[in-house]
Amino acid sequence: MIELLQFEKYYGKFRAVQPTSFTIAQGEVFGLLGPNGSGNSTIIKAIVGLLKPNRGKILINGVDLTNDPVAGQRLISYIPQRISMPHNLTGKEVLEFYAGLRDCDPAWVDNVLELTRLAEHRDKYVGEYSGGLLQRLGLAVAIIGETPILILDEPTLNLDPRGMKLLRQFVQK
Repeated sequence: MIELLQFEKYYGKFRAVQPTSFTIAQGEVFGLLGPNGSGNSTIIKAIVGLLKPNRGKILINGVDLTNDPVAGQRLISYIPQRISMPHNLTGKEVLEFYAGLRDCDPAWVDNVLELTRLAEHRDKYVGEYSGGLLQRLGLAVAIIGETPILILDEPTLNLDPRGMKLLRQFVQK
């Protein structure tokens, strides 16, 4: 599903990512581990199409992102390291918005609220969400489209032990 072939990324003369190659198969759970500043988030941002490689290729389901970034992006849901949502909308309104963008059945919103254990917070404004609730809302947004690839950058950030357990259970499914 995902292939990095001699991927390199520079910011000016600074090489943020040395030549990196790996393959992630369909159904595989894959983790990038390394110290802060080692290029993990840069690699993730390139895979989801937010950054272009200086060298190398990124293939999503065989499609070279350099040639057709939209085709690859349609297959990916992404939760960034720092989630930001409109504070003046409720959790349910945020999910309804994304369901509309992804042309999903509106009934999916209630299912996702239940699945991420946000049902009791559906009518609360996002600006009132704790960091953990906001992280769970980000997960809910990511899964509303049922894309085959889910990419999470620092997914347990702000999650309490219950939220971490929920995330692990979801990824296993």
